[in-house]
Amino acid sequence: MQQLKERVESSPTSTSQQQAQPDVSKLEDKVHRLEQATVQQATQTDQAARQLRAKKVVLRNFPQAGNESPATLKTVVGQFVCKGRMQTDAVVTKATRLENKREGDVSPGLVIVEFATVADKRKVFKARGKLAGCNVGLDDDLTPLQQKQKSAAWAKFKEARAQGLKTRWEAEKLYIKEGEGWVVHRVCTTC
Repeated sequence: MQQLKERVESSPTSTSQQQAQPDVSKLEDKVHRLEQATVQQATQTDQAARQLRAKKVVLRNFPQAGNESPATLKTVVGQFVCKGRMQTDAVVTKATRLENKREGDVSPGLVIVEFATVADKRKVFKARGKLAGCNVGLDDDLTPLQQKQKSAAWAKFKEARAQGLKTRWEAEKLYIKEGEGWVVHRVCTTC
C-alpha cells in the first residue's frame, strides 16, 4: 500500500491521478482498519488461550515409563509433585505427554500438567527449587504469542546472567534485579 502511495505521489500530477487520490485514501483507511481488527482478534485469541492454560505447567525431561497410559502418567506425575521430590499438596487433574517432533529424538519430551486450581499451580512453582540436581524442568504453559515474547527477551536474559545479575521469569516476562527491586524487561513490543 505504501509503495502504491509513493508511486502516485512521485509521478507527475494528472487529472486521472487527482481523481484517483480519494480512492487511494479510502483504500489506506480500509487497510488500516483491517490491520487494527487483526491485532484486536490476535489479542483476544491470546487472552482466551491464556485463560485455558492458567492451571497448566510444562514438565521438561520427565522420565517416561514404558507403555505409559494417560491414567498412569497422571498418577506418576501426581506422586512426583505431591509425595515425591516436590512434596506439595497440589492436585493434578490431567497429565499429557507430547510427542517428540524431531526425528530420532530420544529425550522424554514434554508433559503438560493441569492442576485443580491456579493456587495448586502456584504451590508447585514455589516448590520448584526442590528440583535442583534433577534433570526435570518446570515452566508455564505459554501461548504462541508468549513464547515469541520470551524468545525475544532471551538475549537480554543471557546478557544479564553474563553480568552476574539475578534474573527470573514469570511466564513471558523477564525480571532482572536492579538495586533493591525487580524490573520487568520487555523486548518485543510488537508481539
